[in-house]
Amino acid sequence: MFINTKFYVITVASIFIALGIGIYVGFMLDAQEILIHQKQDIVASLEERFDYIRAENQKMKLKIDKLEKQISNYEEFSNTVLPAIIRNKLNGIKVTIIETSDDYIYSGLVQTLEKSGAKVVSTITFKDSFINKLENYTNNTDNNLLNNFKTKSEKKDVKKIIIEELMKELTEDQSKQLINSLVENDFIDIFGNYKTGADYVIITGGYIEADNYINLKNYIKEIINYCKKNDIPVIGVEKENVKRSYISVYKEERIPSIDNVDSVIGKASLILTMTGKPGNYGIKNTADTLMPSYIY
Repeated sequence: MFINTKFYVITVASIFIALGIGIYVGFMLDAQEILIHQKQDIVASLEERFDYIRAENQKMKLKIDKLEKQISNYEEFSNTVLPAIIRNKLNGIKVTIIETSDDYIYSGLVQTLEKSGAKVVSTITFKDSFINKLENYTNNTDNNLLNNFKTKSEKKDVKKIIIEELMKELTEDQSKQLINSLVENDFIDIFGNYKTGADYVIITGGYIEADNYINLKNYIKEIINYCKKNDIPVIGVEKENVKRSYISVYKEERIPSIDNVDSVIGKASLILTMTGKPGNYGIKNTADTLMPSYIY
């Protein structure tokens, strides 16, 4: 019988194609099943990991809640015992507070000092434009406010003469001519009975903008130098989170400092330091130790 070669070739080719398709389909079915199992394993592993993380987060939340409660208790305890620690420690001391910037408010400082028996006779605040205005005034030869001081300075540093006169008026019972002029010309704000001189000076610092930060250091140093020359105790303080700190200036000038005066620990440190325990206290890198030792 005659066999058509073309038909034979097509038949054989069809068989092999069908066989190949079958093998491919079978392989794909097996691969799909394997893939499904792998996905299921991954999902199960992720779920297990998620459950573990969720459990750990819950443990951490409970721990944080416990620590926050402890901190709250410590703060309540500290606020309760602080008045007992500072009571009558500064009886009779007259204090002037010099706020070198109005970027940060130190209103709680007065209350702490008064609880210790001290009397805050004045609080003076250098306004933001203090340095710029003073520079303009000192460069102006036809200014009535500063003519007297230019005569006194004999062409020396007028700014130094002004700071010295300002400190003299703040710490002595005398005429307050310069203070009144600075207030009238919007250089400073002042509160309290500043007609009474102070026998202790507290400098509060911390600056936000960098414009006058460096220049203001020179004014702070002049204040400190005046206090040292006249045997007036002086201390520099600031809050925990000031943007630009002056603690390094206080350390350089070798006066006591507190870098966390807005905290209970800082308030206690301030009063104890003023009783005669000088040092650089607080929580920042510039601090030597947390607070002064306390003996009841």
